Amino acid sequence: IEGYPPSLYAVARWILDNRQEPVPFQAAFTTAEGWGTFCQQTSGARQQEKIEVKSGKLRLRTLAFAIREEAQPKSVRVTVGDRPVDSKFAAEKGRVTITLGSDTTLDAGQAIEVVIE
Repeated sequence: IEGYPPSLYAVARWILDNRQEPVPFQAAFTTAEGWGTFCQQTSGARQQEKIEVKSGKLRLRTLAFAIREEAQPKSVRVTVGDRPVDSKFAAEKGRVTITLGSDTTLDAGQAIEVVIE
């Protein structure tokens, strides 16, 4: 994640950059204003990311995730709960960058989910 918070971006990059084949993964993250979990699952060409805030809050505008270098995503869906979030994405050599339509703040108990296909 770029901008908010750098520590979570490092976790997301580390997972796929250090594995030949992405595997299910879950880790904790901390920021100045909150903490939670980051979860990643893959199935074929589909990759799902979930960032859940357990305590405090997390402000997001841009998300970046490592993907397989040969991957060519055709769509990215972003949701908070059941609500779709307006977003644009760009994919280039091993990375997908998602820009949300506006700043999104997650409070404790909320999660943002990203499905890359």
